[in-house]
Amino acid sequence: MEIEKRTENNVEVLQVSGAIDFSSSRLLEDLVKSTIAGGRTYMVLDLTEASDVDSLGVASIIKSHSALRKSGGDLKLAAVPADIVFILRQAGAGALIAMFPTVDAAIRDFQ
Repeated sequence: MEIEKRTENNVEVLQVSGAIDFSSSRLLEDLVKSTIAGGRTYMVLDLTEASDVDSLGVASIIKSHSALRKSGGDLKLAAVPADIVFILRQAGAGALIAMFPTVDAAIRDFQ
């Protein structure tokens, strides 16, 4: 997995390429923690290029959401592929974390 980070309208956008799984989920959590430590708590996880999410990946997304909420911010998911939407909903994350069709729509929801 690779994560590209950028800022748009005071929102951190993390663009994920590849799988969020047992070998990469820690990378996501660490990046979210360092972003929070830097004072940025509004985040969009762009899953346009995500290929898969396993159970540890789902847990990592939920932990990231929880950490951001505890810091007064929020995590939104954008451009989630249909198979990953299914996995997130099955795990209960779909009810916890807002999903948007595009990154722009997710960013607008913060305003």
